[in-house]
Amino acid sequence: MDKLTLDVGIIYRPGDTRIKNFMDLFSTQLERRKRAIIFGDFNIDLLSTNNYVIEYMNRLEETGFQIINKIDRKFSTHGTSTTSTILDHVYTNINNHSFNMSIIDSSLSDHKQIFLQIGTLAPQITKKIRYEALNYEDLYVNALKADYCNKTKEYHYLEKFILEHINNNKINKTKFLNVPQKDWINKEIINSIDMRNRLWQETKANPNNENLKKQYDEERKKTMNLIRTRKKDYYYSLFSTSSNNPKKMWKTINSLALNKSKESCAPLKLILDSGPVTEGNAVCSCFNDFFSSIGLELASKIMYDCNYRHDIMLKELAPYSSEEVSNIIDNLDSNTSTGIDGISTKAIKCIKDVISQRLADCINKCVKVERCRQTRRHLSRFAKDCEN
Repeated sequence: MDKLTLDVGIIYRPGDTRIKNFMDLFSTQLERRKRAIIFGDFNIDLLSTNNYVIEYMNRLEETGFQIINKIDRKFSTHGTSTTSTILDHVYTNINNHSFNMSIIDSSLSDHKQIFLQIGTLAPQITKKIRYEALNYEDLYVNALKADYCNKTKEYHYLEKFILEHINNNKINKTKFLNVPQKDWINKEIINSIDMRNRLWQETKANPNNENLKKQYDEERKKTMNLIRTRKKDYYYSLFSTSSNNPKKMWKTINSLALNKSKESCAPLKLILDSGPVTEGNAVCSCFNDFFSSIGLELASKIMYDCNYRHDIMLKELAPYSSEEVSNIIDNLDSNTSTGIDGISTKAIKCIKDVISQRLADCINKCVKVERCRQTRRHLSRFAKDCEN
């Protein structure tokens, strides 16, 4: 039904067909359906508690489909004077929509007729968003051709060079959003809630009926435990599948904690003795200064024995080579968010051959400058100790 963007399928499974082989093939077809309603004689009795029936229903849920049939003997689709079965099934992957379904006796067949009223079903609208993406091929070519002069080997100059080329090689793209995935509230929970509410209404109408009260209490506990279990299993599955994907992991955490997503996780400002700091790079510098000096400050507060001799000689690190920097870049996880500087890991890997030597030069200078600072601090502290 093109008007509703809806697939309607009719299925017949012969009774002598192996269920596992049938479901292996059939489930692959179901996964390809965007919106569908499936009717069929599956020769699988939903009233049965056999393992193959449970497996069949689990496979349907895995593909995102819900059975519309009421699984109750009163709503059997096939039977005789002594037996009742539900061999004819109707299911759909359309969420948050009400269907009217009737089972009608037929003199033409031993199977009853199924009447399904879809009601008003809005056409499925494909949502799309526009966003900026990085053209990695142009980024590499343009960065390779660009002039670069950084005689003082300052990192902020290299950072500026990278950011300029990232911003200059962005393109506009359109992304079509997928249909939202089914959440942890499934058909089983809805049926359990319906049963609980029905028992509650009967209990209110018959307040002196102890059996009804007992049934209601049992159904209420069952519903509560079912919701708790399904929600736990749902989020456990999400966490398990996102263990190697930080973006998906944080999205799951935020949805569970009802947090609003933010484009940036950087603090809005820092309050220092000298006053508030709000500019992004200045905030980063404050953190860098703190973490680069906190170890030395804590070490200076350690009480030493009077016979302890301070060692003012610091070991020197061998300069980093471009090969070492290149290997470090190769081992970076590409599946991470862009940092506060706006430079992503994928962008760094893209222009690795262009910046490896330049980055090594900047690192070596930073190490050399910090080594000189630490040496001066040790000498100053040693001089004070001598005076004391």
